Amino acid sequence: MGRSRALAGLSSGARRVGPVAPVVAAAALWVLGYAMATCLVGGPWLQLLTNVVYTVPDAAVVVVATMASLRWRGLRPRAAAVWAWVAVSFATTVVGDLVYAIYAYVIHSPDVYPSWADPLWLLADLSLLPVVVLAFPKVGWAGQWRAALDASVAALGFGTVLWALLLGPQWGHHWSLAAAVTVAYPLIDLVWLVVLVSVGFTGYGRNPRSVQLLTAGAAAYAITDTSAAYLSNLHSYVDGKWLDIGWQAAGVVMLLAAAAAVREAARAPVGTSGRMVLRAEAVVVDRHAVSLVPVLAGVSAMLAVIAGEAVLGRVDDGTLLLAAASVVAVCARLVWSLQDQRGVSRSLAVALTEQRRLATTDVLTGLANRRQLSEQLDAAVIEVVAGGPGLAVLMIDLDNFKRVNDRRGHPVGDDVLRETARRLTSLLRAGDVVGRWGGEEFLCLLPDTDVNTALAVAERLRDQLSATPIAVPGDRPIWITASIGAASIGPDGGSARQLLQKADDALYTAKAGGRNQVHLAAR
Repeated sequence: MGRSRALAGLSSGARRVGPVAPVVAAAALWVLGYAMATCLVGGPWLQLLTNVVYTVPDAAVVVVATMASLRWRGLRPRAAAVWAWVAVSFATTVVGDLVYAIYAYVIHSPDVYPSWADPLWLLADLSLLPVVVLAFPKVGWAGQWRAALDASVAALGFGTVLWALLLGPQWGHHWSLAAAVTVAYPLIDLVWLVVLVSVGFTGYGRNPRSVQLLTAGAAAYAITDTSAAYLSNLHSYVDGKWLDIGWQAAGVVMLLAAAAAVREAARAPVGTSGRMVLRAEAVVVDRHAVSLVPVLAGVSAMLAVIAGEAVLGRVDDGTLLLAAASVVAVCARLVWSLQDQRGVSRSLAVALTEQRRLATTDVLTGLANRRQLSEQLDAAVIEVVAGGPGLAVLMIDLDNFKRVNDRRGHPVGDDVLRETARRLTSLLRAGDVVGRWGGEEFLCLLPDTDVNTALAVAERLRDQLSATPIAVPGDRPIWITASIGAASIGPDGGSARQLLQKADDALYTAKAGGRNQVHLAAR
């Protein structure tokens, strides 16, 4: 029934998304209630709490992650696989919880450690590593090496902490299967967390809320497992006490991550398909800097532990060796970060140059656009009025261009405009400026040009535009003609607006006189 409802939700055009606040409040109340019960109950009730009630969040993750997988199936198969894998992992955890309950209620040996439940829990932790591979598409070699370096630096930093607090003392006194299992939990959590953060938060503009919560849950597990390992090393860990609250909180956060995935699937547009869980957004800022968070956290923890051990006089060779390797790795990462920043700066410079070009260029013809022409005309007029050489403008309009669009279609009309732009550019003199004024109109600025020269240039343009037909791929060629209005300005004054008006009036006269001719405006 639940599966049919989930599948029915995929075909619904308007998906209803449940409220978020009640779910978060319920999760917080569960953790708070578990903490209060841990403080208040004892005896068989505490055993019931730690062996049965403890399993509820893990079992809930299995159910909700399965729902998320069903919701995403048909939308994004990769997302469906991610949450299916999470469901399998937590199902393995639940089986481990049940095995542990058998030790408590059937065998009456809850203190056996390690038990047969531990391999299942470790397998569940290891099985979460493929989630990162499924959740994020492959990046380029640079991104892969950067993620590997980040994971190495963070692992070395946190590894130094684990060595100083756990591995070193265990190795120096006695090494047992129980000690290995105790240390394996935080090590697996650490690897998963670092890889998730380094890969998941490198190269993406924004991660879904479900992935953010998944990362927070991984961090909660890593912190709690590390604390348990440390307390076990001090022989002060007691089952059913405060650390269980940390595992409950981590499980609840994972449950919220699965619920967020269900919500995201419900809000996805109908018919959405793709191979990625994430929809990476194009960004200009350096998103690679986000992956430095676990790096800095690991190095900071390492420095804090080394400082504490140095005060107590307990710094050994293993700790110093790991610290030295961490310093080398951090230096390499900083060099890479500087290269990233230079790359971002170059990308910004290229982007700004392209923006300036697009702001002053006509997209269709590649000529100067009206804005650029206006700015150049204003500057040229100011120079002429200040005593510079004369300036002439030619306003060119293609005759009967509307017929081309109406009879041959706009794509053919675009071809005609591009070819006209090419011919005008090739016919003008060095220093002359041509641009598209608008529609089928072009404007030529002829600096240091008198009236007679302007008329000669205009006649040459008119003649050459009509001399050869414009080839149209797959269609018959098109003959075009142009009417041109010419105007000039000298040191005696005038404005750019007045000059344009004279050229436009002259163009109107050329049109009215039969087209395909040049007319000079009166001075």
